Amino acid sequence: MMNKNSRVIPLKMDELNQQGMLLVMVTAMIAAMLLFLGSFLLGVTSRAKVVAAYEITYQARYAAESALEVVKNNIKTSAYNVNGNIWLTNNSSAGGYLAINDLMIGTIPVDVTITTLGTGWHRVAATAQSGYTNSSVILECRGRDSFSRYMFMISLDDINIGTSTVHGDVHANRKVNFYYGGAMMYDDVTAVDGIGYYSGASAANTTFYGEVNGYAATVPWPSTSEIATLQTSTSGVYDVSNSSSEYAGFGAFNTEIEFLGNQVKITAKKISDGSTLKTGTYPLPANNLIFVQNNVTSLKGDINGRVTVATMSAVNVTGKVRYIDNEGDKAYILKRYGVEVNPDMTGTDAWTTANGYTYEANSAYNPSVLSTVGIMALNDIQITSAAPYNMEFHGATFSSTGKWYCSLAQQKGNLRGLGSQGQKYRGWRYNGSGYGWAKSGEYIYDSALLNNPPAYYLQVDTPVFGAWFRN
Repeated sequence: MMNKNSRVIPLKMDELNQQGMLLVMVTAMIAAMLLFLGSFLLGVTSRAKVVAAYEITYQARYAAESALEVVKNNIKTSAYNVNGNIWLTNNSSAGGYLAINDLMIGTIPVDVTITTLGTGWHRVAATAQSGYTNSSVILECRGRDSFSRYMFMISLDDINIGTSTVHGDVHANRKVNFYYGGAMMYDDVTAVDGIGYYSGASAANTTFYGEVNGYAATVPWPSTSEIATLQTSTSGVYDVSNSSSEYAGFGAFNTEIEFLGNQVKITAKKISDGSTLKTGTYPLPANNLIFVQNNVTSLKGDINGRVTVATMSAVNVTGKVRYIDNEGDKAYILKRYGVEVNPDMTGTDAWTTANGYTYEANSAYNPSVLSTVGIMALNDIQITSAAPYNMEFHGATFSSTGKWYCSLAQQKGNLRGLGSQGQKYRGWRYNGSGYGWAKSGEYIYDSALLNNPPAYYLQVDTPVFGAWFRN
């Protein structure tokens, strides 16, 4: 029962509307907060899953990369035989060989398969499995290196470098010395007994673009008998020796070799009077090898193909040796201020950048097979004074007991080399009196030698590892 003194105070309509709107707003805010909280929790959960997946992928990738380091160590510590790196040879095949099965890196198993690619190269694939995630990392390597990998390599002497521009690795089992200043070294320079600067040269005025290491490890030198054994791989006119039926009965003779595109002219001459005993023009040898018993008294010509000349004596280079293609386009051309010029018609100019000259790859050069010349001599390899005023030489040279050098009998002009040089003792291009090829010198490493070294070229028992990449 209502008290007679009580009164009912009615709410006005606008007050009811305000309370209703307030209730709606509060409800909407709560709903929005719940929606935000749900989205936040969903985002946190998604990010957690992404992070977890990334960690699994990273762990698998790390495990695969770690397995590659195990493989590299096995290759580095392996012994060698006539077939190359023993561990790598025994754990690879052309179809792919499972070299390591379930190598445990932490809690992750890794399989390593090694495939033989040919030309000494192998592909190492390490695959790790973490949860439902596979990660593969691939490394390409060679178990044994070729001496053609160096632009300059000297075993029992220092390397002396003047004002030359050098593209390619340089190594001395003794010292690398710089003279005069201004040398430009585009790749690694390593020496066992240090780096020296003389006659105005310094680290400040010598330009280095690669590693400089004066305390590197010694690179082993091969036995001279390795050149002699190559005779067993030649026959017919390409075995230029008294034991060959093609040249039997000639007595002591010298040999001249001229490259004529995809052919080679071989001439045997009597030592006593220079008379010709036998000459002929033949296709380049099918196995890319010519063996010469005595001196090669003349080597020159343009070549479209691959050949290695091995001799138990010395080699005299008497003319330009250059790579050409089927149309006769040269692998490298000389330009002045961007316009091609004839290297035989440049007078006495120094082929320097200050004078506007560049020696560069020819875009028109398009061979069906990359040309490669390898010269392996027991004794010296000399560019003689018979060679032209401006000289070009394309090829890899190796002097087992001697050196590569230029004759100092005349004052010559410019020298451009494409390839590599390995020698026991240091050589020279010119002297301080301007004799030899004194105008300018530039040496360009032929990168094709890394994957395509000259046939039967001498090798050093050290592996080569390329960059690894993810599959």
